[in-house]
Amino acid sequence: HVWEQFAWTHSPQRGQGPDQDPGQQDTRAIAQLSKLPDDVLRQSVDGIANWFMSWRQEIVDIPAAFVLWMKLWRFASEAANNEGPPSSAIKLDSSARATDKDKAIEIDTLNSPVGKLVEAFLAYCPNLTQHPRPFDQNGPLREMRDAMIATRGLAGLIARHRLIEAVGYFLNADRQWTEEHLLAPLRAETAEALALWRAIAHRPVFVDVMRVIGDSLAERAVDTRLDRETRQMLVFSLVLESLYALREASAPVVAHARIQQTIRGLEDEVRAHGADTVRRFIIDLSERSEPNPSTPESLFRLAAAPFLKEMWPFWRSLVTP
Repeated sequence: HVWEQFAWTHSPQRGQGPDQDPGQQDTRAIAQLSKLPDDVLRQSVDGIANWFMSWRQEIVDIPAAFVLWMKLWRFASEAANNEGPPSSAIKLDSSARATDKDKAIEIDTLNSPVGKLVEAFLAYCPNLTQHPRPFDQNGPLREMRDAMIATRGLAGLIARHRLIEAVGYFLNADRQWTEEHLLAPLRAETAEALALWRAIAHRPVFVDVMRVIGDSLAERAVDTRLDRETRQMLVFSLVLESLYALREASAPVVAHARIQQTIRGLEDEVRAHGADTVRRFIIDLSERSEPNPSTPESLFRLAAAPFLKEMWPFWRSLVTP
């Protein structure tokens, strides 16, 4: 209990002046935590995982931190799998009405010890400009990644969920591994795949990722087994990428006909979210402080009008003001 309370309350005091010595603090803490017996680590893993995440920027170059992470991962995985259902038990009722699922039934991927340790791992991942192939050599980073991907049950699902949120990074770092371990589970027809699509929906999908999963994303946008919020974010990414392609006069990643078909198959609330993306695109880009910002009128002419002409379905019920 003492160690868990310490871990919850001991946080780095960043920017507190020259008298602070966080390096000595975190080195001493890791040395003491590494000496703890397994049963103490197991019972206090929640707090210690939180400490590890809080100090992730300071301890990234301490070799003993990697050894501690590997020990904590085993206990964090055990805790998650003992407290929650296995990923195979996660079911989404495909017969439920859309109005029953306006909001996502979220798996807690951020506050669990597993999620915090994945966050710490992501801090270990280097800038690809400086280290373009960080996983090619056997070493701590690759061992951490392999330990996460080998984990089963709810802990494994949480790990994949967090890694998929950074799928663009892993595609650039190791495409073959990413296709096998992150994108293949995402494309599978399983309950786990539905949960993983929520990770994709947490942030806009940019063009490098859209090239790989664009068609699958269009399919999931009309999949009513997913909650409405998730489908709205998928449609947002589809429409946004199309608008950027039109603005830049580049080839679209997802074909115009495919996007029109997707919009036609959406329920009203999700389709309305897609329509509002056009408005947000014009407002946000015209308000950016750039040397030569685009005007709302030019953005409408270049992107919005062609999108509405070429991709919005012409059914009378879908072209209201």
